[in-house]
Amino acid sequence: MILFLIIQSCICITDSLVSGNVKNTLTLLSSDDSSSHEMAMGPIDCWTQDLETLICSWAPIPGAFRYSYTHKLWESKEVFGNVSQPQLQISEIISFGQYNVSVQAFGPWGGTNKAHTVVDVETVVIPYPPQLVNVQAIKDKPDTLSVFLSYSYFEYVGNDLYYQVSAKTLDGLPDTILFNSTAKSLMDTDKEYSLNVTNLKPYTWYALQVRAHFQPSTRPGSWSSWSSIKNSRTSHAPPLYGPHLWREFIQPLTPPHCRARLLWLPLDPTEARGKTIAYHITKKHDSVSSSTKLPVHVSFTKENSAAALPKVEESQPVPTLETVMTSSWELGKLLGPINITMEMETTAGRSPTSFVNIPGCPAPSPARVDNIVGNGSRLLISWVDLSSEVPNSYIVQWREIDYEKIEGNRDGNVGVKGTQREDFGWMQVPANANHLWLDSVSGLREGQQYEIRVFARHRRFDSLVYEALAYLEEEAPVVSPKVSLLDVTQNSLQLLIEPVDVKFCRGFLSGFQLLLEGAGTKERETVTHHGRVDLTLSTPGTSYNLTVWAETAGGLGPSTILTFKSRPAKRGTILYIMLPIIVVAVLVILLKTFSYKTPRIRDKIWPSIPEPSLSLPISTVTILNQSS
Repeated sequence: MILFLIIQSCICITDSLVSGNVKNTLTLLSSDDSSSHEMAMGPIDCWTQDLETLICSWAPIPGAFRYSYTHKLWESKEVFGNVSQPQLQISEIISFGQYNVSVQAFGPWGGTNKAHTVVDVETVVIPYPPQLVNVQAIKDKPDTLSVFLSYSYFEYVGNDLYYQVSAKTLDGLPDTILFNSTAKSLMDTDKEYSLNVTNLKPYTWYALQVRAHFQPSTRPGSWSSWSSIKNSRTSHAPPLYGPHLWREFIQPLTPPHCRARLLWLPLDPTEARGKTIAYHITKKHDSVSSSTKLPVHVSFTKENSAAALPKVEESQPVPTLETVMTSSWELGKLLGPINITMEMETTAGRSPTSFVNIPGCPAPSPARVDNIVGNGSRLLISWVDLSSEVPNSYIVQWREIDYEKIEGNRDGNVGVKGTQREDFGWMQVPANANHLWLDSVSGLREGQQYEIRVFARHRRFDSLVYEALAYLEEEAPVVSPKVSLLDVTQNSLQLLIEPVDVKFCRGFLSGFQLLLEGAGTKERETVTHHGRVDLTLSTPGTSYNLTVWAETAGGLGPSTILTFKSRPAKRGTILYIMLPIIVVAVLVILLKTFSYKTPRIRDKIWPSIPEPSLSLPISTVTILNQSS
């Protein structure tokens, strides 16, 4: 007995040197059991919520069939039954008291080491979560929500509690705000207490939860678990800005009376800080102006909100997102430059004025057209504005192109002539920007060609600063090229390769690959253009196979195979070529033979030359004859 008291006193002295926490430090007592290192007790976790019952739990020991615990200095008890979730409950505790808790597990191996902790009740108080009754918006305070909560535990009456409110946005990107309240004294049960959560976004849905904490100076415990979720939206406020405006010229262009439409990107309810009711548009040409009010068509659908809102309890109403359908307005024929202004009307007022200047029918674009390719997931658009005047902003627009042939001339709003589809997107970027990343979220698809144009927006005009044809990612062509034979001779081949429709190219066409097989040989050739192609054949009268592929950076497409035979060599042609040669050779041989057999003819044709040393000078002989 004396030895037991000495051991317990040493334990109390050791624990008094360690500061109290919710997760109390454990002191393991030595044991004579040889298996204690293999079956050691884990930590003991103790807490109280009602200030009357102390609950302690620990990790179960595999194979243990009973636990022995001591929760007072002189009292020892054992617990049987469900040992898979062992737990100790100490009733009628003293709020300001300390309890020594020791636990030991027993199994076939014997007993484990004892796990021991000293519990200070004041440091392990974890209150029950408060009951979140209601959340309401404040009409005159669009950045504030009133939270109403209550407690039904009479044990907390007379205590001061702190509260923390978590407000997580449900519209757009998740954004969590933690609001800490000052201490509030709980005077009665089931009484509602209100907290004002400030610095929120106007007209925004929030999911709110509350947790509580006793005043640390009196009960330095821990935060309670979070309450159930309540969804609420803040009240509306006047918009800070209006939608961005742009224009699009409708194809085909027929100068001087082309048509155009006004474009704008509607603001979502959070950006607009309220529900959009209508757009007020003023169109001014020269000194004549006209105004139009466009009502907004709003649809409330659960399909739109399901992907954006997190799951909440079934008893809570799920807010829906508002999708504004109106985003363009036909302007009709343009008789000249016009000025457009717009004000967005919401439930809280009108927005500042947005404007755009639309010139008359656009002139042919002098900009150079580049070819750009993305990395499969994103497309980088970069530009250099050489103008000396700083613009207000830049407009980047992209359009999906579907045309039959690429033609060199450009007109108006179309970079290359052809049939334009209605897939069109645009974005306004700041004046200090010089690049923009587009991805699949912007509507771009792999293997589809797009026309990219960048405009510099000024106060009274806009100018084109960059133009390109682009692919998010190049793919191999999906059709085989159309190839036809124009002429086949003994040693040459002339064929016609027709251009591949761009919508089937799936990338920038780099050329055609040709494979010629015949006469036991294989010859490969790359052609960088369509149209007429001339090939050389090695052997007359031979069968050949010609395979043609269209090629992009994404690979080779399906092939077209042609089989043909070169013309054979004709005997009459050989005789016609050799006959003049034979005739000339025969004549030379006959002439030479006949001339050698006839001396007179031979001397005339090939006269003999006398030997100079055997001849006398003619002049000397003549003088001698005269003297005689």
